[in-house]
Amino acid sequence: MGKVLAVLATAMSCIVAGCASNLLSSRPQLPAVPSNSGLTAPAPAQEPLYRIDLSGLVPHRQGPYVEGAIVFLTDRILTVAMCVKAACNLATFDLEDGNPRQIGLMNDDTHFQAILRGHDGGVVLTRVRRGGQIGVVLLSPDLHTSQWIPRAPGVSPRGENIPDGKGRLLDHAANVAAYFDQGTVRIVGFDGKLLGSFNAGASSRQSIPLIRFLGQDRLLTQRGGRFVVLDYNGKVMRSLKRQQDGWGVRIAQSADGNRLLFDSLTRDVGFAQSMKEKALALPTMGMSADGEVPNGERVRVVDTWSGRLCFEWKGDATFLPRFRSHADMNPSGRLAAIVTQESLVIYRLPEACPVHQTDER
Repeated sequence: MGKVLAVLATAMSCIVAGCASNLLSSRPQLPAVPSNSGLTAPAPAQEPLYRIDLSGLVPHRQGPYVEGAIVFLTDRILTVAMCVKAACNLATFDLEDGNPRQIGLMNDDTHFQAILRGHDGGVVLTRVRRGGQIGVVLLSPDLHTSQWIPRAPGVSPRGENIPDGKGRLLDHAANVAAYFDQGTVRIVGFDGKLLGSFNAGASSRQSIPLIRFLGQDRLLTQRGGRFVVLDYNGKVMRSLKRQQDGWGVRIAQSADGNRLLFDSLTRDVGFAQSMKEKALALPTMGMSADGEVPNGERVRVVDTWSGRLCFEWKGDATFLPRFRSHADMNPSGRLAAIVTQESLVIYRLPEACPVHQTDER
């Protein structure tokens, strides 16, 4: 024990000593990775298909205080929001024919929680307060028209009717919903028919499980600290290998549920700084501020059938705060878009994902 303390003391002593549409650029499309490539790790970082300068979209140009969000409305149209406090600028871009162009721009003081894809291809701003009520704002893709709709029981933020069920609503998709009641997850159709059910575990009586629909007949949840894919009766179909820094809690997916996008903030420091943070965490019982401050961002796309890693991107100091989603995938799962303090970058995803260490049942 004395030797360990001496080593730690030595280590500690060493430690103490314009407008976006005018600034578009495109790249040639990259070929997809063939399914028989035999790769054992992700391909080297590729250049983006498109890079869009967002500096002209930032309200008041107050970069250090900027929040950003992004959502694909269709396979080729996406919306970006850049906000400073309550002031937000929204822009919509069309990527058709390999020639990105801005098709909508809106300056607004509307405070919202998130931007979602509407079922009609429009924009949905969630948890907007008007006159003491909370609702959503529906925007056309070109951002020219808007409609505020107050929140109503049984109706989703996208305006979809949610099937009735007993217990707490966990998630819903087209014509189906998942409810949690007394430790049991039940999948219910619009006609009231029970499509499946399973016990979420003894500890779930005190905690609410994460459930997301993947396509028409699968679910995503967490068990034992890892993400797993289930059928409607709780049978494990795929388990994603644990990641040292975690997968992150901000998740997007393709329309068919075949691909998941994980967006997480990270902290990457050298050995000396890591030793310092671990040493400080002991007397402060893990409350050291240094270890809580992220200094980067990571976006990963995973195939939910094979568990293989399809794409990985690592950001630097230009990442945005954690309050909103900074990355999204288009409905077909072929494009990934990431927004930072400075720009919007769009990548083409491979047709098939290479063999990788995340491939685990």
